Amino acid sequence: MSDRLQAAAALAVLAIVTVGLMYPVVLQGRFFEWDVGEQYWPDLVYLCESLHDGTIPYWNPYDRAGYPSYADPQAGTWHPVNWAICAVAGSSPGPGWAVWRVVLGFFFAGAFGLLWLRRLGMAWGPALLGATVMECAPFLRHNWELNLTGGIAWLGLMLWAAEGTATRARRQDAAALALATAACVWVGSPPAAWFAGTFTGAYLIARTWVQEDRRPVAKAAALAAALTAALTAVVLIPASNLAAHSVQAGRDFASISGGALAPGDLLALLWPQPGNHLYVGLGTLALAAVAVRAGTLPGRWFFAGAAAASVLLTLGASTPLFRIAYEVVPGVGVFRLPHRYEAWLGPAMGALAAGGLTVLGERWSRTGTLGVAAALSLLTFVDVSRALPPERHTRDGEHPGLDETPLTQVVSTWRYLDEFGVSCRSGTRLRRRDLRGYQDPLQLRSYERVIGSLRDYPRMAEQLSVRYALTGPHFIHGWDRHFLPPPDQLLSIEGANRMSHGVIELPGANPSAWFVPADAVSAAAHRSDALSRVLRAAPAMVAVVEPGAPVPGASAGSPDAFVALDGDAGIPALSFALTTDTVEVTLEAPTAGVLVVNEAWYPGWEATVDGVAAEVFRVNGFVRGVAVPAGAEAVSMSFRPSDGRALRWLLLLGWLGAAALLLPRGRLGSRSEPA
Repeated sequence: MSDRLQAAAALAVLAIVTVGLMYPVVLQGRFFEWDVGEQYWPDLVYLCESLHDGTIPYWNPYDRAGYPSYADPQAGTWHPVNWAICAVAGSSPGPGWAVWRVVLGFFFAGAFGLLWLRRLGMAWGPALLGATVMECAPFLRHNWELNLTGGIAWLGLMLWAAEGTATRARRQDAAALALATAACVWVGSPPAAWFAGTFTGAYLIARTWVQEDRRPVAKAAALAAALTAALTAVVLIPASNLAAHSVQAGRDFASISGGALAPGDLLALLWPQPGNHLYVGLGTLALAAVAVRAGTLPGRWFFAGAAAASVLLTLGASTPLFRIAYEVVPGVGVFRLPHRYEAWLGPAMGALAAGGLTVLGERWSRTGTLGVAAALSLLTFVDVSRALPPERHTRDGEHPGLDETPLTQVVSTWRYLDEFGVSCRSGTRLRRRDLRGYQDPLQLRSYERVIGSLRDYPRMAEQLSVRYALTGPHFIHGWDRHFLPPPDQLLSIEGANRMSHGVIELPGANPSAWFVPADAVSAAAHRSDALSRVLRAAPAMVAVVEPGAPVPGASAGSPDAFVALDGDAGIPALSFALTTDTVEVTLEAPTAGVLVVNEAWYPGWEATVDGVAAEVFRVNGFVRGVAVPAGAEAVSMSFRPSDGRALRWLLLLGWLGAAALLLPRGRLGSRSEPA
């Protein structure tokens, strides 16, 4: 059988495995619950609308009172797959595009694994079995519909490029390694990029170590690293800055090591356990032992060591290894949930299984053929699938983000709280101002404090200009989960009005912007102090500033001095206009004071007051303020992050550099091509 036919047959088997893993989506038309609909689909819609409008915004004002979308890696803003979807699906792709992107990611995991194992010297049969192990690996089975799976799907391509870099050391190999790594990073899962990057880096070192002349490889690896930095800085640098302001900041060892497996959970290595995804198959384990014993697989000790380290790290603080890694290896302390180190099991055990089948194929002439390998691959899939949930975390029926009827009751100039009336981040998808958004790991700490206060202080919703709450049953849990606050608490607010389609009106909502005279501005000792005062006064048009705010004459007070806040002193702005990266406000300022813009504060906002530059500072513990003089009439705010434009130019240079390196210009060293 020719190489092309064998390749087609191997890809067909991987397609069958993909359908088996994803049959509720592929064969039954179901959709993924949780993150695909509530996080990744709205991000895709926002990207496509922006691209079709000819822009890529830095800020998203339609979610969580605004957040820096350019710094949120989960949006996948720069991934070519997402851009291709936008080109084909138009400006408003439906949820099916996000669902099928998950299916494609699983197939990529197998296909790229096949590509890598072939370059490692495997015949088509063993390579197919190893690729199947990679596609059915614990990490992917544990994280069905997350960006984690979409990121780790590119690991096989990274290893393919790393193998080429180690054995050929050409410029093209360096460019391929950079592009493959960037494709993993652009998906938008920092943990997946970490696991894929650390495994690939260690693999490259291991494969380089056995080369006779390492200098060309070192040059190629350095070139790949520089190009990778240029291609990924647009994601990694803003995401790092956002992490410092997010709920991820300040985690200690106890919080990082939480979520580890218990030693007793290791039974799943030998037999599949519900809810535990360590199992890689008895056949895979047996073949791995053959590969290690035979000693013919390139890098067998690396793969065996990586598999062992993977299992030990999943135990977290139960073993010394995780503590040592946390203390010594930069990056380990950033990512929580040690069980995710099961990501290394896929490529390690896939390579070992392929190596073991190669050995048996050499001893028993027909065992390593493609047909036998295809049968073993399907048996491996069936074996590891025994403990998988039959619905694969999918749901039947109408997608919860398709009913937009309640939005017909909402005036677009007001913010609302979508308590599953439309759901799936309706603000981002429909460009309306939704306070709720999605509770993800990179949300601002200041936002988390506000949203977490709603159960005890439901009138804080009115403080943040929420005029309407769109209520409905959560599409998974019904009426008894996740409401912030529950509908009955909102209805207990004085003046609250139940409208049609589950809409609750809150007539006491603050305007989107207001002016507070300087003598009514209160100064707090720190952010939590400012927020605590506002919570107890809400809803009120107040301004509580923090130390360093350029507001002369702001009155200081104790944390209990909330009664001194004069909510009647605030004067609503005359007009308020919001776009993605700008806010325009007109006002009448009878005296010097502070204009409060009820949108989330983040570094990078600039302002002009009647054309004169002014500082934007945090006020009321969460939102933006700017000092204005007496007689001020117009305030313009723009989000211009200091690193935004430069990083986009760097990305363009990275693409141009990769294109130039992919041209056939020879090797970086003098070593001849391997036979």
